[in-house]
Amino acid sequence: MEKRLDTLGIIGLILVFIVLYYPVWITDYVYTDEAVQLWHYGKTPSFRMFVPQGRYITDKLMFWSFGNIQQIEQLKFIRIFSFLGWLCAIPVWYYVLKAILLREGLPVLLAFVCTLYLVCMPPLSISVMWASCFELFIANTAGLLSGYCLYRAIKISNNRTEVSSRLLWLSVLLGIISMFTYQNGFGCFFIPFIIHILSARRNLRYIWIGIAVYLFVLVIYYILFRYNLKVSGIAASDRTGVHLAPWDKLKFFITRPMRSAFHFTYLFNERNFWGYLVYALFFGCWIVGYWLRHTSKKKELLTVLLVCFGLLALVYIPSLIVKENYASNRTLLAVKMTVFILVAESILFYLRKRMLQKAVLAVMTVLFVYNAFYNVRYLFLRPVRHEYLQLRSFVEKTYNPQVRNYYFIRPREEFLVQHLGITRSWDEFGVPSSFFNWVPEFFIKQVIYERTGHRALADSIVVKHWLGLEEFEASGEKKLPNSVFIDAEQIIKQEVGK
Repeated sequence: MEKRLDTLGIIGLILVFIVLYYPVWITDYVYTDEAVQLWHYGKTPSFRMFVPQGRYITDKLMFWSFGNIQQIEQLKFIRIFSFLGWLCAIPVWYYVLKAILLREGLPVLLAFVCTLYLVCMPPLSISVMWASCFELFIANTAGLLSGYCLYRAIKISNNRTEVSSRLLWLSVLLGIISMFTYQNGFGCFFIPFIIHILSARRNLRYIWIGIAVYLFVLVIYYILFRYNLKVSGIAASDRTGVHLAPWDKLKFFITRPMRSAFHFTYLFNERNFWGYLVYALFFGCWIVGYWLRHTSKKKELLTVLLVCFGLLALVYIPSLIVKENYASNRTLLAVKMTVFILVAESILFYLRKRMLQKAVLAVMTVLFVYNAFYNVRYLFLRPVRHEYLQLRSFVEKTYNPQVRNYYFIRPREEFLVQHLGITRSWDEFGVPSSFFNWVPEFFIKQVIYERTGHRALADSIVVKHWLGLEEFEASGEKKLPNSVFIDAEQIIKQEVGK
C-alpha cells in the first residue's frame, strides 16, 4: 500500500511538472544571457564565462550545449535537457525527503508537499525556462545528496559518535560537484539537518558535524578553484572576491533572501511594501507558533531557534561572503526550501487530524500549482516570447546587404510592468530581455546570421545602444547612412497580448 501511494504521489508530481513546463518543448525565444552564450560558446575559443566565476562544470556544460547549436530555435534543446534533468530529480528529492522524515519520526506527508513546492517554486521555473540556468538541477540535487550522505554517515549511540568514511567522502565529492556547478545549490546540503532539528530525537552533534563538513567542502572547493584559475591562466571574476562585512550582510540576508523565502511561490518586486508586510506576518507567525510549542523548554527553544537561523544563513553563505548583494530567484532554491520545511512542519503539527492535514495539503497544492502556472505563462513566457518575435521580425524586415549599423534604443526596466500590469522580480520575471546592455549586439548579429548564413558578415555589423530615447538624444549621436533605428519599446508595444 505504501509503495502504491509513493508511486501515485510521484506520478502526480511528474504530471504537475509536465503541465507547468511543457511549453519549453514548443516555444522559441531568446532571453538575456542566452544571446551572448549562443553567439560565443563553441564559436569563440577564448570565451569562458563561468570558469572565472568558479563554475568549471557549468562552463563545460555550456561549451557542450551552446557549442552544439547554431540557431535561436535550438535553444529549446538546452531547456529540454533541464526539463528532463528535473524530471529525473523529482523522485530523488521525494525519496530522500521521505527517508529523512521517517527516520526522524515526522509526518511523511511533508515529502509530497515539499517536493510539490520544489516543482512550483520560481527558482526551478527559471532553471527550466532560461537556458543560461539549466545546470541548477545538478547543483541543487547534488547539494541535497551531499547532505544526505553525511546525514546517513553519522551514527550516535551511547554517547559515542561514528562517521562512515565512505559516505563522508562521497558527501565531500558531491559537495564539490555542486559548488563547481552553481555555488548556491550546495545550500541544499543542510536540508536533512534542518529536518533533524525539528525532530524530538534531535542531537546537536549532527548539526556541528554537518557544519564542519560543509565548511571543509568550501575550503577544498576554494583551493581547487584557485588552482583551476592558475592552470587555466584566467583571472577570477570580481564576483568571486571575498567581502567580509557581517553587519551589512546580516541586514541584506534578513531583508532580501529571507523575505523572498517567506513569499513562497508568489512573486513580489524586491522593493514592494506589501512584500515586506507578508514576510513579517509569516515569519512572525512561525516564530510565535514554534515558541508556543516549546514553552516548557525555553532554554532549549532559544538554542534551536538560533541554530535554525544560523543554518539558514549558512545555506546562503556563497552569496554572503561576496561583495555583490543580489538575491535573485535562481540563488534561492535552498533557502526557500529550508524555510518552507520549517513552516510546513509547523502547520502539520497544529493540524493533528489526518483529514484536516490532507485538506490543507489539497488547498496548498491548488494554490502552488495555480501560482506557478501564472508565473511561468504570464510573468515569463508570454512577455519574453512576444518581445522576441516582435524584435526579430523588425530586424529581418529592415535588413538588407547595405545595412552596416544598428541604433538600438533599449526599453526601460519597468516597461513591461507598466504596459502589461505584471510584477517584475529581479532580472528573471517581468523584465524586457533587451533592457540589458549586453543583449542588443548579440541578438541582432544572431538574427542576421540566421537570415544570411554568414557569421563573419553578421559579426561585422556595428550595433550601438542606449537606454531610452532621452539617453540617445543626449548622446548627440548622428545616424550614419545604411543604418537601422530600433526603438524597442515602440516595437514591443505592437499587438501586445496577442
